[in-house]
Amino acid sequence: MATVKIVTWSRANKDGQYPIGIKISTSGKPSYIFEGHTVPSRNCWDEKKQEVRKSVPQAARLTNLLFQRLAEIKAETLK
Repeated sequence: MATVKIVTWSRANKDGQYPIGIKISTSGKPSYIFEGHTVPSRNCWDEKKQEVRKSVPQAARLTNLLFQRLAEIKAETLK
């Protein structure tokens, strides 16, 4: 069975932003899907709630977009 969750990358990209992606673990092997969305620092991501903090512009829209994409990927992995 696969596990799917939203994560931030541990290293900043060349712009100093931290990419947000979806981690899919199947049989202990992780793979990542990045949609091109970033946060300015890792403190802007709430790991416990799995959402972008309100200090980021358009945080609610970004969180909703990530949850929608997460639901799509979960549906695909359950097939």
